[in-house]
Amino acid sequence: MCRLLFDTTSSFKIFATQDNKIFRQAVPVGAPIRIPEKPTVDIAEIEQKCPKCGETYKLYAKFVHNPKIDVDFKNKGFIPFPKDAKIICKCGFEIDLLGIKNQIEIQTGRKVIVE
Repeated sequence: MCRLLFDTTSSFKIFATQDNKIFRQAVPVGAPIRIPEKPTVDIAEIEQKCPKCGETYKLYAKFVHNPKIDVDFKNKGFIPFPKDAKIICKCGFEIDLLGIKNQIEIQTGRKVIVE
């Protein structure tokens, strides 16, 4: 079970006792996150490569409810940040984005809105 978790998620530590389970996530190395430098940040751009096949995915995370952001970024070829913080690559590999989401929220001090 541990090998399956480590091979298919960004979990890097698991502490388990009879009563508790604690998981720690890692942000994939080299996952570029671009957060515009403005007084109020509305979006973050993410470029995520599949660790198995190398396919690149361009995602955006938003911090405000604004349908215009969705239209603009979808026209640029971006996909919205998924509700479950996971994307399934064309090769079938599941990419866990929870660590990236946590990093974005810490850097900006704002919560990512998923719709």
